[in-house]
Amino acid sequence: MIFNFFKKEHKYAELVFETFGPTLKLIKLQGKWDEKKSTFGDILISDKYLLGYIQAHITLFGRKLLNVTDNKDYYNLLHDCFKKIDGTFAFTKFDEMIKNYGSLYNNKDKELVQGQADAGMVFNVIFTPGAENVLKTNSIYKEAAKYIASKDFKKEKDLFSKIILDTDNAPSINNDIAMRIYHNTFVKQLNKVFKVQTK
Repeated sequence: MIFNFFKKEHKYAELVFETFGPTLKLIKLQGKWDEKKSTFGDILISDKYLLGYIQAHITLFGRKLLNVTDNKDYYNLLHDCFKKIDGTFAFTKFDEMIKNYGSLYNNKDKELVQGQADAGMVFNVIFTPGAENVLKTNSIYKEAAKYIASKDFKKEKDLFSKIILDTDNAPSINNDIAMRIYHNTFVKQLNKVFKVQTK
């Protein structure tokens, strides 16, 4: 995998990374971890929920939205996105992460599966017509839909509006709901893992 450090970056890596990268950059600035023992990426993938979420997020945006169907092409996209998260993934650490993910996936690890499900919910709310009909009984979705109708929503919208990929294909209300779900799932777990103080 060392050769991948020198190869040309996948054409969609930056685009996919920017759909969640700004969040990670903020966590890097605000979070706490023992940098002498572990890198940011080490801590990130050691949490099975976060690993499942990020893997699913990249897969959904890459395969479904950007039509990266070739397995080798997808693998390169995945690798380059993780390399953007932490440069140490340019080497064998990425292969080790993939093996660990495969083991957790095959064993249907609950935390990993939940991360995947939450990433899927965010994606489907934005890009899948009628997703709200399927998700209307989901407690996370219901809370998000209720929140965007509240007075507090406008304050939070400006802060998180750049995190989710902009699209003309989804009504703005769906983007707003997805933003809230993203904050209550992925961002919430990041804050917990990296000990970020929130109000």
